[in-house]
Amino acid sequence: MLQKLRFKSLGYYLIVGLITVATFMPFYNSEFATNFSETIGLWFQKFEFNGSLYYIAREIGYTFRGYNEIAIIGSYIPYIVILSILILALVRKNGKTQDLITAMMLAFTLYLFTSTTVHPWYITTLIGLSIFTRYRYPLIWSFLIFITYHAYGSDRFHENLWLISLEYIVLILFLTYELFNLKGLKARI
Repeated sequence: MLQKLRFKSLGYYLIVGLITVATFMPFYNSEFATNFSETIGLWFQKFEFNGSLYYIAREIGYTFRGYNEIAIIGSYIPYIVILSILILALVRKNGKTQDLITAMMLAFTLYLFTSTTVHPWYITTLIGLSIFTRYRYPLIWSFLIFITYHAYGSDRFHENLWLISLEYIVLILFLTYELFNLKGLKARI
């Protein structure tokens, strides 16, 4: 029965994917594809602000290679995000609306955790989704993310990595608490 359900899920996602591709086909041309890929490249390979896991990977790059490896690290991020979202979609049971919204929220959280740039207004999507779930970590994040404005406190833009670390440590601790705060530390995912 489980295989039958997974086959149905895979079929459903395949149909959704084909419909999505079909609706974008009228807009597709080589110029669009070039511009779109350049935009994605800017998001993942040029800009840096309040990145959590990316900043850790960047520091490892500085330590072992002596320079910022944003071009290398950034090229892997879209694949990590897509793979994570596919795993959430195919492995997790998303039969109920609340489960689906929770999966969407977790997928977007994974995206933000791997992103090179997380501006405070990016969290609004998570806050909107959290209204329909039992998770409140987006609200905690919305308070913590104001710490990032410290970077604009002087004439020269400078991020304080200690403050960013504080933001993400508190956030990850609260998220972990929410994910595993059921009887016997059973995960809610």
